[in-house]
Amino acid sequence: MLKLDEIAENYHLNSNIPDMYIENICQKFEFNWIKSFISESHHILDLGYGDGLFLDFLPKHNNLTILEGSKKLFEKANEEVRKLASNAKIVLSLFEEFETEQKFDLVIASHVLEHVENPTILLQKVRKWLSPNGKLIVVVPNSESFHRKLGVILKLQNKLDDLSPRDLAVGHLRVFNCDSLKHLLDLNGFQVTHERGFFLKVLSNAQMLNLDSKVIHGLCELSTDLPVQFGANIGMVAVKND
Repeated sequence: MLKLDEIAENYHLNSNIPDMYIENICQKFEFNWIKSFISESHHILDLGYGDGLFLDFLPKHNNLTILEGSKKLFEKANEEVRKLASNAKIVLSLFEEFETEQKFDLVIASHVLEHVENPTILLQKVRKWLSPNGKLIVVVPNSESFHRKLGVILKLQNKLDDLSPRDLAVGHLRVFNCDSLKHLLDLNGFQVTHERGFFLKVLSNAQMLNLDSKVIHGLCELSTDLPVQFGANIGMVAVKND
């Protein structure tokens, strides 16, 4: 948990991160898509408090559990729960160590699989947490995003899946593409039912810092009409393939 606390303090809890507004706009856009799969009756498990945006989306949902591995973010999440008078339950645990008898209708792993040491172990745990008709929603960074392809052309990186200094700063261990994410889900007993790409990203965050927030949101909107593999991030919904 010490590494998670370090990332939390240096990134999630650091108000001086210049590109945070870009990430927040993109994640809010992604959450609007995720929300379309949620009903009031669903028991939801959200993996990671992160920047607290998902809690802000569903502060009054009656059956929301947020699992957080960083003690610092766990404490921040509980502060926000009290401030919002939310019904959410915050649990402090590494994902891989979490044990429960409860079954969830929806498990959300938004920007999670790129962080964990072994995605297979986590996905096998998710299968146990899901109800028979439950759904897993994942969002991950896309190695085939235009900004990564441009980076290779400009020789700023050698391969599409190279990790940038920013990737390393936020704790990314890998990136995915459509095929590799589908393959990972399939190997672990999941069938993809929906997929889409998010954010038409041609430049890196550092190169977009002077762009107005309306432009960032517009680039998110543009991704709605593009093939999945063109997005900076990939979202997939999957069910257990029993």
